[in-house]
Amino acid sequence: GGVKTTVWIGQLSQLATVPYTTDADGYIDTIAFATASPAYGLHKFSGKKSKHNGTFELTAGDNVNTFNTTANLVLYPFTPEQITICDALVGADDLFVIFPNEAGTRIWVYGITQGLNATAGSGGTGVGLQDDTSYKLTLSGEQLTSPMQFLNGGTFADSIAYLDGISV
Repeated sequence: GGVKTTVWIGQLSQLATVPYTTDADGYIDTIAFATASPAYGLHKFSGKKSKHNGTFELTAGDNVNTFNTTANLVLYPFTPEQITICDALVGADDLFVIFPNEAGTRIWVYGITQGLNATAGSGGTGVGLQDDTSYKLTLSGEQLTSPMQFLNGGTFADSIAYLDGISV
C-alpha cells in the first residue's frame, strides 16, 4: 500500500478528443492533451512520504452502480505560481489524479472517466518548527469504473518519464 510523494493532476476539459488509449491488458498507455497556448498538460506536485491517498467505494444505484472516488492530497506549493495552480484547481470540476504506488509497481488514475472536483481543502502557516504547512485538498466524484491503471513503455520508470514529459 501507500502512495509515492509525487502526484500529477490534470483536467478532462484540456484533453484531446480521444483523451487516452489503453493497451491490450487494459492499462491506460497514453494521455493526449488538446493543442493550446499556453500548452495544456499535467501539473506535477511533490509532497512527503505517506501523505497522499486515494479511496473508492461502490454506490448501488437504481439505474447504474457507480464508484464514489476520492483523492486526498497533501501538497507543498512553495512558489506563487504553484499556489496559483492549486487555487485554479479548486475551481475546476473535471480533474483527474495520477498516483504512483510506494512499491513502484502500479500507477493509479483516479477520475479520468467522469472527473473529480474539490470537496474540501485547508492550509496554514503553523506556529512551531514542526507544524503542518501543507495545502490539503480533497477531490471527489462519481465514476462509472473503479480507478484505472497507467503503464507506458512497459516499466514503472518509463511511465514516470512519460508523465513528466507531458507535464507543464
